Amino acid sequence: MKKLFQNRGIGFFSELVLAILSIVTAIVYAVSYGNFVNQATNNKPSISWVGFVFLLLWVVIAVAGKFTKFGKYTPYVDIVFIELALFFFIYRIYYYVSVMSLGIDAKWNFTFFFNVILFVLLTVLAIVNCFLPQEKKEIKE
Repeated sequence: MKKLFQNRGIGFFSELVLAILSIVTAIVYAVSYGNFVNQATNNKPSISWVGFVFLLLWVVIAVAGKFTKFGKYTPYVDIVFIELALFFFIYRIYYYVSVMSLGIDAKWNFTFFFNVILFVLLTVLAIVNCFLPQEKKEIKE
């Protein structure tokens, strides 16, 4: 087990934290909006299941990529999938935000802000992870 993590840089461990945070975000997102039906959009649920799948799919791809020779490219895959999930979240929640900002039914709920904070945190951590070393550099003597 120690040999598995021997040559890993701080980016590898930050990506593991990012994967755990992504799973938590997907669970919170599904629980928060999975059954919430928006009357203005023809009774469609407010959750974007495509965004939910993107949140979980990149975790599988990144973990599989970390243990192959494509591990150095997984931070870029993270950003693409997390940003796509964020954009699908924004697309499905847009009507709610527009109604709240106009004051028609002006009662913001906590789950909206909690989901936004999780998505923004995922985005920032994914961008920071691109600049972190994924493998330790060997020092030549």
